Amino acid sequence: MKRVLTSLFLVSLFACSTSMELEYTKEEAAALGGVSPGGIDLCAASAWYGDGECDSFCPLADDDCASCPDAASGAEYISTSPEDCAALDIDCDPGFVAFSNDCGCGCERDVAPGCEAQDARGEGGCRASAGIFFTGRVCEHVWGCECVGADCDQNYASIEDCEEAHRECLTSCEPVACELFCEHGFEVDAAGCEVCSCAPAPTCTPVTCELFCEHGFEVDASGCEVCRCAAAPTCGRIACDLECEFGYQQDEDGCTICECAEPPPPVCGRIGCTNECEFGRVIGEDGCPTCECLPADCAPQDVQWVGGCEPVGPYHWNGSSCEFGVGCECVGEDCDAQFATEDECLNAYRACFER
Repeated sequence: MKRVLTSLFLVSLFACSTSMELEYTKEEAAALGGVSPGGIDLCAASAWYGDGECDSFCPLADDDCASCPDAASGAEYISTSPEDCAALDIDCDPGFVAFSNDCGCGCERDVAPGCEAQDARGEGGCRASAGIFFTGRVCEHVWGCECVGADCDQNYASIEDCEEAHRECLTSCEPVACELFCEHGFEVDAAGCEVCSCAPAPTCTPVTCELFCEHGFEVDASGCEVCRCAAAPTCGRIACDLECEFGYQQDEDGCTICECAEPPPPVCGRIGCTNECEFGRVIGEDGCPTCECLPADCAPQDVQWVGGCEPVGPYHWNGSSCEFGVGCECVGEDCDAQFATEDECLNAYRACFER
């Protein structure tokens, strides 16, 4: 009975915490970009998609925002509440004009004739390209399961074709002068130009794709995978003076680098020895044990390092070579008889591996 009550309590607690996490007004949700701290799409959880009111802050496209100024086109919202907007006196920076409609209010770029953003947006959770369009600022892929909008049939074959058609409309930005290192790049202002502030890590949805890609998927400008196969890595020729008996090493992309590969481990078969060796067998030139026994003074030192610490121990003889101690603590009778350097160890046991 106690176990049943505990389970009911945990279920109730989870439901309560989830419910509390979703208790947001639209203004609060807008400040979070439409996503809760737990990663939940607040617009979907609160049924705000298609509710008759444009919610431009939602992480996915809201069908109610077909004619709403888009942040990708340089729009910056001050409020998404038409009631609040009615009482505001909006003053915009040069190059921007105020807007106020059912979507909310704010400032948007003062677009020259012919530089309006194309009416095309991706719909659905797929990470696939629905076409290439001009956003009013740049030319880029529209992502989603399908394209929705009046200009979907006017997509471009390539980014270059789109930029050529809108060359006079493209945003011109000065290089950002900033000493910050930003793993995910810089943030951009309303005009689409980089500023000296780090962009947050992208929130990527799992790619919905049936392609098998040997080299993985491509990623978009946000660092999220899309449903297109990445190209095979292009390996250049290396200028290397090393002579490597076992060939060169390869990097993570499978490209050859100027470092010698390690020799392959010896392939040792069974040896037909009838004698027993108390202190181990002599290792032959091929790296395999022989029938010859090591003398008593070649026996491995009684040393064992335990624990998961980084390598800190000195060298000891393991019966066939000098080994560096790895661990937090040495256990064994010969812990005090170890060697500070590999050379000291090799000199002490040289007779053992020269036999």
